[in-house]
Amino acid sequence: MNKDIKSILINTFGTISCLWVIFFFVTYILFSHNVVQDALKESWSASLTFLSVLATLGAAVIAAYLFNDWREQERVTFIRDTAHETANLIMQLMLSMQQYPQLSVSEIRVIHSKIVINLSFLNRQIKDDQMDKVNGNFSVFMKDFYNITISGIDNSTPPKQIKKEINENIESF
Repeated sequence: MNKDIKSILINTFGTISCLWVIFFFVTYILFSHNVVQDALKESWSASLTFLSVLATLGAAVIAAYLFNDWREQERVTFIRDTAHETANLIMQLMLSMQQYPQLSVSEIRVIHSKIVINLSFLNRQIKDDQMDKVNGNFSVFMKDFYNITISGIDNSTPPKQIKKEINENIESF
């Protein structure tokens, strides 16, 4: 069991127990002082009612804590899965880039769009300077690729040279 959860359970149980015992003795003293018939029985009855209220509140506190803990676990799982998918897409993108003349730029742009979407999801979830570097590097990488392909479309660069420049771009990334 997680230590945080264990400490929350122990603290909640201890707080409820202390409050219940204090409430029992206070009501017993008050009932005895006011000469209530069957003071002990009435104190037990009132205390058990109070215990049910405390147990309900304690369960709500524990549930709220566990819900927040669950959300954090799901967030981390989402980040891990998205990062893994993005890495796979980047590998697929690089393989597609190496097949450039046979594969159209529009097919490569589809993969590029998926990567950009995943990176935007990761940006929202991860508040870190490293994500800015990843985005910047990826943007430069893609701009370089598109510049290389544009020079190929203009027929100003021979296909072997384009292939070489694409491979150098991939290696630099």
